[in-house]
Amino acid sequence: MAPKHTAKDLVGLMNGDTWLKGWDVLVAYDEDLINTMLEASVKQAPKILDDLKPFQVSWTYNHRTFVTEYHVSLGLPTLKFVDVSGTIAVTFPMSGYYIDVTDPSNPGSQNPFSGNQRMVTTTYLYNVSGNIDESKLLPARVRIDFDQNVPTSKHIAMAFENPSVKVIGPDGNTDPSWDTALSFLTSYFASSGFVYRVLGVQNKAQDLHLRQTLADSFTTTLEPSSMVFSTVTGDPATNTPGSLLIWINMLNSTSSGGQLPSAGQPLLFQPGPDDTSRLSTTPVTAGNTAAIVISHDCMFSSFLKPSLVNSGYSEPKANERGNYNGMQITARFPSTPYHIDEVNHSDTGFGWHSTDHCDGMDFNANQDPVNIQFVDHGATVSYSRTQRLNYSSSYSSTGPHGSTRGADGSADFTLSLQANGTWSNPNRDLSNRLLLSVSLPPTLTMTISNVDGDGFGMAYPTPPSSLTNLQIKTPTASLDSVSLDYFLTTNLLFPGQHVFDADEAPESVWHPRDTLLTGKVTQQTPTTQARRLETLVDNLKRTKTRREMQKLEPKDPNAVQITLPTFQDLKNDILSLKPSTFLGSAIAAWAAESDPDAAFETVLLNHNYDSLRGDEFGEVTGIYSRDPALAGNKSLSLGSPEFDIRYFGAFYDITAPESMSNTSFVVDPHSGNIEMNETEAVTSSSVGADGKTHVTWTLLGNSYDVVFISTAVPETASFTLSFEGTVTMPGGEEPFNGKQSDAPRSTSPEPDVNIVTYIGFGLSTVLGLFAMLQSWLYRRQDKIEGKDKTEAGKERMRQTDASRAEIKAKVNEILDILRGQVGEVVRRPLSPAESARLRGSMAAGFDQAAAEASQSVSDIEWHDSSLSRQGDVHDATVRNGQQSADDAIDSMNHSVRLPAAFDAIGPFVSCGLVSNGEARNIGVSAVSGQSTEMQTRLNASDYPASQATASIASIQTSKLDSLAKAAAKKIDILEQSKKRNQQAIVQNEALAKRYAEDAAKATIEAEKTRLEKLAKDSQDAIKELEERQRYADKQIQDEVDRKQAVEKSRREAEDERTRSSHNAEEEYKHVEG
Repeated sequence: MAPKHTAKDLVGLMNGDTWLKGWDVLVAYDEDLINTMLEASVKQAPKILDDLKPFQVSWTYNHRTFVTEYHVSLGLPTLKFVDVSGTIAVTFPMSGYYIDVTDPSNPGSQNPFSGNQRMVTTTYLYNVSGNIDESKLLPARVRIDFDQNVPTSKHIAMAFENPSVKVIGPDGNTDPSWDTALSFLTSYFASSGFVYRVLGVQNKAQDLHLRQTLADSFTTTLEPSSMVFSTVTGDPATNTPGSLLIWINMLNSTSSGGQLPSAGQPLLFQPGPDDTSRLSTTPVTAGNTAAIVISHDCMFSSFLKPSLVNSGYSEPKANERGNYNGMQITARFPSTPYHIDEVNHSDTGFGWHSTDHCDGMDFNANQDPVNIQFVDHGATVSYSRTQRLNYSSSYSSTGPHGSTRGADGSADFTLSLQANGTWSNPNRDLSNRLLLSVSLPPTLTMTISNVDGDGFGMAYPTPPSSLTNLQIKTPTASLDSVSLDYFLTTNLLFPGQHVFDADEAPESVWHPRDTLLTGKVTQQTPTTQARRLETLVDNLKRTKTRREMQKLEPKDPNAVQITLPTFQDLKNDILSLKPSTFLGSAIAAWAAESDPDAAFETVLLNHNYDSLRGDEFGEVTGIYSRDPALAGNKSLSLGSPEFDIRYFGAFYDITAPESMSNTSFVVDPHSGNIEMNETEAVTSSSVGADGKTHVTWTLLGNSYDVVFISTAVPETASFTLSFEGTVTMPGGEEPFNGKQSDAPRSTSPEPDVNIVTYIGFGLSTVLGLFAMLQSWLYRRQDKIEGKDKTEAGKERMRQTDASRAEIKAKVNEILDILRGQVGEVVRRPLSPAESARLRGSMAAGFDQAAAEASQSVSDIEWHDSSLSRQGDVHDATVRNGQQSADDAIDSMNHSVRLPAAFDAIGPFVSCGLVSNGEARNIGVSAVSGQSTEMQTRLNASDYPASQATASIASIQTSKLDSLAKAAAKKIDILEQSKKRNQQAIVQNEALAKRYAEDAAKATIEAEKTRLEKLAKDSQDAIKELEERQRYADKQIQDEVDRKQAVEKSRREAEDERTRSSHNAEEEYKHVEG
């Protein structure tokens, strides 16, 4: 084996290609590391050392029989890898003595062994499953498949089934004086049943709480589906230890299956540019004891692609292998249309006329790809969009010397962005996870190139400043990835008290093309092991509600430094479209009838904002603070880098000019765009000569230049907003003024936008919300410090109570509006399309209830071919669906309109502002307002029975669809398994033939015996694989029969659903008269 490489040198060998032989993940461990863990294991279970009792050996020489009694003590073993197929040499230090029992001159005399003697046992590493006491030992070359229906552990273990034993003397050579005792020692190891796990792989988290949390989180977990291992021998000349290599394929892998090791083609890690001179090596780098390599395809398909899709990107693609290093990925922004009006300006005076023109821009950000390149320790992100625009000017005069002059030009206008991504370990107590964070710039950069033009009687044209100074906001689409969890590939490090500890990111992460992770294996106590599990569960829960906390390397072993979330993080949570319920939950907590302080404290804790300080709000926004240096109404309109138009998100009524006095517009609190007259405009901002921040935009031929003003209301710790500026219209420039609207309304489908803009004033502004948060945090600090009894503390309490009263009134206003909307939905006639959709909603609800009943029955074991158990599940599903339908129809007074009522409340439930219970009360209350006559007629009709029958048939259809799909998937899995088994049979037949031929040629008896054993092992493997094939054929036929029966039942259920739905619809029409 080549000596260990530095990480940089190894990456140089790996650059531009993949080296995993079709496997998804390679985990490598040092031979020295495995010996450390083996030593710890033997100390815990020293039976192999303790069970070797004194033994006697008789031997004959010159027709005389001698008896020697051996008293042997074995020391802790160490192993070395002998070849690439799992053969190991296990060395035990020896001490003790022997007694020549038949020596009459010196009976019982103890003769010490020579110093530095050691016993070497040659044996193998094996694959074992689950409980090693009950598992069959399989050789290294056999691929092990995981049962994905249940959590399963696969181990690599050292066993002594067919060992060969020798004793090495002090001179390093075999000691022939032990020849007579070797037979006993060999028998001792062979019959002992000693099996020591070295390490292992697990396909699912064993801890139920952890498994559920993994399923609920945004974490991408690599789940192994099959594995094989190989070994690499060390190099004593360079003091390089050997390595154990575990090759793993993952669930839902895009790989067709990795190469299996064989005598003619061992499974080795051999990166490098030249096939003829490449040496086998290890991915473990100098100074480390372990490494993980994730294949390019696995990294993309299992991690990066779903992360991009989860963030709203489309068409994620990985570039084909080419003349480049690293990974190259493209994706497209979520649909983000941009429109910049063309400029057509003309002016006329006495005897002259002038015109100016510039093309507008219309494009969607998703028309051009975002390029993401992973290289070295991180990622670079780039995007560009180029459009060629024309512009022109003309001037003409009349009179005796009148003339016309003009100029026109064109240029390429390119909007682009550049950003960098950084890897991190989100939690140093949980180093088996990676997080990629990318900070996109707030605006796109405008550059101009290829300027061309011509002028007649005017200066050479230049691109207009309206475009050169244009600021366009970056599309709202985060590139922060979810977490990648590779815990399951390393979490069985023997003997259960060791853990893979990655180096500090980003230095531990490399991207030659595959992804290389470097690190060590460290020991953990039961206490730290429990703490790691607790931290894992806690962190996974928090991935739903906040950005991952960044934990830094502690300066000392007893301290963990944490970068806590800041006001900026809170701002981003509220002003960006993240999947968070913080905003609605916070408002609902403030409006709580009982103990609102405790309710809001819980919201802060759940979203990890409990460490925020009130002064942070003033420091970042420049608004109210009790720090005298920051106090005062410092309007955010004053020029400062902290200005953000999104702070002013609200509806505004225009008061001037008079021609617009009945018009309003909205500042979208997420995008910062202006929406007016059902048209959206992109804003830009800059500090003017007056020192204030001016916001400009162009919309429908008018140009706006506006200063937004925030005015503090100390009594309620809130803000009122207004604006003043100018609007340039075809008729000239006029004042443009207005204020925040008092009218409650909403135009956006986004729940958070609804909350911020719905109630129209006070609470609807982001600034007001921040002020209330700040006031509450100050009050909490006062209570902690015992200052809440002071006058200042009481004043802040009054402010907080006033804020809360305003919030409570606004929440009640929202609920009143919702009740009105829901009542309107319930009262209006129902269209056929709505009727069909709502029946589907009811069926889906019943289906969920039925699924819960199904889950109460144990998971179906496919290889049991147990149709009766599936029948039990189906019957339970139908019964539960019938009962659910009856209960639902009864509780809803047979109304099909209640789901529509819930649809109206849905956005407010999803963001946490309205609870499920409150939503149901509103809906049921609205339904109960229907006429008594209609209720009576519905109850007396056949509609409930027909609707229930249709719903149950729909449930049956859905369930039978699932069963048919599951059967088809199982057939496909079994066919793939048969294919792999057949490949393995062919490989083992070739191996058996080769080993038999080699054994026939062998001249050394030990080598002949070893080869004959290998041939027999291959024949045994063939028999086992053939038995698997026969069993797979039976399973496939069972699944085909099951699928046909299910499809027949599904057709019958669909016919029943169609008939019942038609009957229910006709009956409802009859009732309506």
